[in-house]
Amino acid sequence: MQSKIQASNVLRNTVLQQLSGVRQGKQHGDNLSILCPFHDDSNPSLQVYIGYEKVPGIFHCWSCGAKGAWNKLARRLGLQTVDMQQAERIPNTQDPFALLSAELDHIMKQAKKTVPVLNGLEEIPDNFVWVRKIWQNGALAPWHGFDKSFLEKYGAKYFWDKKRYIDSLYFPLKINKEYQGYTLALMDPESKLRYLTFAETKKVLFLYDFLKPGKSIVITEGHGDALRLAHMNFNAVGIFGTENWSPYKRNLLLAKRPKKVVIAFDGDRAGYDASQKLFMDLRECVDVDIAYLPPCEPKIDPGNMPNEYADWLRTKL
Repeated sequence: MQSKIQASNVLRNTVLQQLSGVRQGKQHGDNLSILCPFHDDSNPSLQVYIGYEKVPGIFHCWSCGAKGAWNKLARRLGLQTVDMQQAERIPNTQDPFALLSAELDHIMKQAKKTVPVLNGLEEIPDNFVWVRKIWQNGALAPWHGFDKSFLEKYGAKYFWDKKRYIDSLYFPLKINKEYQGYTLALMDPESKLRYLTFAETKKVLFLYDFLKPGKSIVITEGHGDALRLAHMNFNAVGIFGTENWSPYKRNLLLAKRPKKVVIAFDGDRAGYDASQKLFMDLRECVDVDIAYLPPCEPKIDPGNMPNEYADWLRTKL
């Protein structure tokens, strides 16, 4: 272990010394921004890791996507490389996103928790349709909604709560294929509660495992919003409310290597304020934008917005 630490320090010292003569941007924690030598860069968009917890010198450009280890970057800049035979155990190529994913998986597997399981699940009936309402001609009107085949793509099952006489849709919550719990969408239109989630909500994202890596991601507040956008072929995810946003969730999103992140929350003051909160947290890590839905009463959200808004939302990606 000691030799690995010493080797890592050799690499880190070389990285810091060599970058001292390179035009730099801001330092964000253990990451230093510099002008990217792999494309015509006028605003420092390449981040180099200079901390102690991972391999020093790994880099990633948030603009052109260039990535790798120190020697690749050093050769491009005409700087000193490191003899990897001497710096034992330090690989000469390293994907920063692979490191991030491995770290997140380790945290998840090390967490001591009892994962809730729900018994009594049934197949969704053949004629089942989850009816939603969307804006049409200035008013909320019923929309055909989500049918059985669409819902089953996301692992949905039917659940009848015999104690409360409530039927629900069950969705398993998985992070990198690891089961973390479940969420219920209540079908009773008279119920004030719409969803019940049985999982550690600061560490799960709705539809996370269905996100396509390398594509732009649309962040929504809730389940129905994420499903509606997924139904319209957006790469969408739900965060279970802004009160459950966390650095862990931010890292989960970054591990998907998003080209861009668009925040699409409710069209009211609370939605605007929450959008700003996430924007400030993400702006140093990834290209991020906010899709402001127009304020009105009742409010518009991604789950009930008119169909024509889909084209407008795509312009943000």
